[in-house]
Amino acid sequence: MGALEHRWLAVEHDPAALDDILADDFVHVVPQGIISKSEQLTFMRAHPAPPDATVRRLSDLRVRVFGSPAIATGIVADHRA
Repeated sequence: MGALEHRWLAVEHDPAALDDILADDFVHVVPQGIISKSEQLTFMRAHPAPPDATVRRLSDLRVRVFGSPAIATGIVADHRA
């Protein structure tokens, strides 16, 4: 896993940091449907995550590169610290 993926997990609850990491055309597939970067950040600002002892790791990370853009898929697994 690359440095960007580690940084993403380190700041996953910080909308300002994620705004810097995520592409403008970022989409997040969730059980309720597909949400845009703007929708993701708006939700995060309205619903800050409480601090906890959970450590998150990416598993089954797959990156497909198409010239300059890439598509990353994977699973974020929670582990209690």
